[in-house]
Amino acid sequence: NDLKNGPVRDRSTTDFICCIIFLAFWAACVFVAIFALQNGDPVKLIQTFDINGKACGSLIDGTLNYPLGYFYQPLNNLSYVVCVSSCPNWNVGNSVPTSVDCYGANTSVTTNIKNCQNSNYFDFASLPNSLAINALQPFLIYNTTSFLNKFCIPNISDLTGSALATAQSISAVNDISGIAQKIISDIQTSWRYIALIAGISLIVSLLFLLCIRWLAGIMVWLLILGFLVGLFLLGYLCQLESNQLATNEALTGVVSTSNLYNPQTMHILSIVFYVIGGICTVGVLFCVSSISLAIAVLKTAAMFIYSNLLIILTPIFHALLIFLLIIYWIAIMTYLWTIGTQVRSTTSPFVSFTWDQKTTYLTIFHIFSLLWNIAFIKYLSVFIVGCTCSIWYFNQAKDEVSLFRFPILTSYWWSFRYHLGSLGLGSFLLAVIWMIQLILLYILHYVEELKKKGVESKVVETLIKILMCCVSCFESFVQFISAKGFIQIAVTSRNFCRSCLDAFLLILQNPLRFGLVDSLALIFVYIGKLFVATGAGILGYILMEKEIFSLTGLNSKFIPIIIFIVLGYFIANFFFSVYGDAADTVILCFFLDKELAKKSDRPIEAPGPMQEFYEKFKNDD
Repeated sequence: NDLKNGPVRDRSTTDFICCIIFLAFWAACVFVAIFALQNGDPVKLIQTFDINGKACGSLIDGTLNYPLGYFYQPLNNLSYVVCVSSCPNWNVGNSVPTSVDCYGANTSVTTNIKNCQNSNYFDFASLPNSLAINALQPFLIYNTTSFLNKFCIPNISDLTGSALATAQSISAVNDISGIAQKIISDIQTSWRYIALIAGISLIVSLLFLLCIRWLAGIMVWLLILGFLVGLFLLGYLCQLESNQLATNEALTGVVSTSNLYNPQTMHILSIVFYVIGGICTVGVLFCVSSISLAIAVLKTAAMFIYSNLLIILTPIFHALLIFLLIIYWIAIMTYLWTIGTQVRSTTSPFVSFTWDQKTTYLTIFHIFSLLWNIAFIKYLSVFIVGCTCSIWYFNQAKDEVSLFRFPILTSYWWSFRYHLGSLGLGSFLLAVIWMIQLILLYILHYVEELKKKGVESKVVETLIKILMCCVSCFESFVQFISAKGFIQIAVTSRNFCRSCLDAFLLILQNPLRFGLVDSLALIFVYIGKLFVATGAGILGYILMEKEIFSLTGLNSKFIPIIIFIVLGYFIANFFFSVYGDAADTVILCFFLDKELAKKSDRPIEAPGPMQEFYEKFKNDD
């Protein structure tokens, strides 16, 4: 009775204890953020220390009047730093200083660097010719500028021509900066094309779904026919090759026995392809009913998206949430990272931090919180699509649809009001698996570092890789069952474990039909993504060749074309991720609808394509 009109309306909170734990987890996330903001200081990340371990600009170390770190011998080691009151800077024509006002001048602190003095100034433009001479100097004075009020960096703004090129060539960072500037310039020049391709990709994605709606049957059978023809064609080609090799051996008298490329091997291979093709053909003939169901599901899923176009916004909204979550996480991690004792590095002017036990545990929790929240948003997207699709499936032809005037908002309300605990439990399991994968990756990295030092164990390395493979397989299984379980929750309002079990048993009862639907939906999703992405790249190239908009100042067409392809893929991904979840929901709703029709003697209430399938195959179980 609760399911006669589709998704249960009289709902109760599922996995209540998990809901309390999940809310406590969010409260702990807030506590960690507050603790980090109160005790951390990101400025410490750019705090410089001089050669004697004194922090520049520190009241405690007596360097308050010397806030800037100056790299007095950048050709040898970037840890060679002195704290200075101001960066040595001069314009063309002005006198060049022969000394720098540094902390500890005229004391024993700086004796080894001649009290920050040098009668000659150093010019990066003189490199590489003067490298050998200047590398031997204990202290170099060169033109600099202040950066973040913490460093003195080389000032190359006044250099031109070959001098600028020479100065830039000594730094890989400058090379990367130049490339980045060209990329940004190309994006700015071609922004009209990028906007146009984005709009076209959106339309093409909709048209592709429309093709599935009306031509799914033709497309599926063409795929199957192409697969079968391909198998028999491979068999035929192998047979031709076998005959050709046999003819060559007969003419030359040389029999090839040293490798597998011989007439006998090719003949056996042709037989294998013929046998596989024959088995697949018989299998297709016996699976006509299941293939017809898969076609009906694909059509219905496309109908759902066209009837609820706003559902496309949900993955975009959730992707934005993940993006904002990552920014927030990085900000808090920056504060957490700086809680602890500063330890000066011997290879750089910056410091590292040693944490106490409390900060260590909070950092681990903060890392896990990112995984748990991302998994929650991922499953929330599955639930919203599944819930909205199931509401549409059972009510799209009824007057009662008015009770679900805003099905997407209803789905969000149900998810947070009734099923927050179930979403928290499912996402927790996935987050634990991801955390285990991170730990295994860290261990593998540690083993690789030991290998560089001559400590190597093939057994340990192989064992870790086997564990990573097993965990990855288990992750795929958990994601598959959990996604089906959340669709069951959306329909039946049962708890997470019971819903996953129901979904698993339902799949076991109909493995062929579920397998075909999942496989065909996956194929169409990938074809759709590749079609839109490739089409975006080709169309963008054609439009740029026609120059419908000005391309003055464009360095290369390569960068815009790459952006066209990536943009087309991501736009298609938003559409087809919804399509895959909708297809899973449709087939689950179909089996539920069929059972309800049997038990209550009511007509099946599926959308048009599913109605046609049911009427055609209602006696075929």
